[in-house]
Amino acid sequence: MEDITVKYKGLTIEYQEHLDKWEVADNGKWGSWQVDSLTEAKQWIDAMGKKEKKAVFKRVKALLPSAHSLKSCEVTSVSEEHGYRGSQYMVSVSYAEKGFGRERSKVFLDELRAYDEQTLQYVRECEKGIAKLEKEIERQVGKLKVLTLEDLQKEG
Repeated sequence: MEDITVKYKGLTIEYQEHLDKWEVADNGKWGSWQVDSLTEAKQWIDAMGKKEKKAVFKRVKALLPSAHSLKSCEVTSVSEEHGYRGSQYMVSVSYAEKGFGRERSKVFLDELRAYDEQTLQYVRECEKGIAKLEKEIERQVGKLKVLTLEDLQKEG
């Protein structure tokens, strides 16, 4: 019997009688591969075509609130996950962490805020003020007498 060749969506599918398999020729993207039926080969080609049509994800700058601060970050991917909060979108973010270089983490989409340079700069100024206050508090606490057991045993 002669090998059967079929063209489907620009790809060549050829029946290999000696293997009893259908082979899809290498198109330079997916390589060549073999399946048991012509229908299976067409379904695979259709599935790969859908993957190619996926929208390209555009990275977006965002702000990630954390304890007394805002982190400037970049959203690198989005996925839908199902968990204790129901169906939620999770995003992977990348951000610079002092002393650690680039960090990555996954957060819920509703934790992120729109990127706003003016707000970020204002928060950075507030953080400097907080640091000064924390140092002053530490200095004042350092001036206080440390309690001793004798202080607790005094009457009156």
